[in-house]
Amino acid sequence: MQAVREIINSNALKNLFNLPPGLRNRRVEVLILPADEQFSETDAFKPEEYSGVLKLKDATAAARSIRDEWERC
Repeated sequence: MQAVREIINSNALKNLFNLPPGLRNRRVEVLILPADEQFSETDAFKPEEYSGVLKLKDATAAARSIRDEWERC
């Protein structure tokens, strides 16, 4: 992926963007990235793939076990 990074005076952008007052009359960083690249379906996060990963049947017993381990140290 190609990208362009420039540090310029924000006054050069006043005809292109509606800048908030905090960015006016200052040096700003401009990043230009291609917008046409799409994430593939395989890149998307799928929460259903992580359902039940921990497989804790009894959370209370698991918490007690962890607590007991700390007490032994």
